Amino acid sequence: MARQLVEAGHEVTLLTRGKKPVTSQIPDDTDQGFEQYKSAVKHIAADRTDAEALKQQLSGAGFQGNIVINFGPLNGCQLVSVMCQCASEQSPLLVQLLVQ
Repeated sequence: MARQLVEAGHEVTLLTRGKKPVTSQIPDDTDQGFEQYKSAVKHIAADRTDAEALKQQLSGAGFQGNIVINFGPLNGCQLVSVMCQCASEQSPLLVQLLVQ
């Protein structure tokens, strides 16, 4: 999804736990195409269990739209809700997808 948004000309910021790289080269990528994609994506590493830190990291980011996707136990829903609230205070929440 991030790749398609970048290719469509959107600015993309990914928020993850920061344990793995947020971009990877897919089989039909050229080296140049991958480097362009990789350099276009911004990254915020955050602990989703720390609601206050999330609020600080997301405040003032000026996002125009937000897509929240959570893969993991749904007992983290309260914190995902905080993420959605922080994001939607700045801009509309376009999609919220929780996958267990």
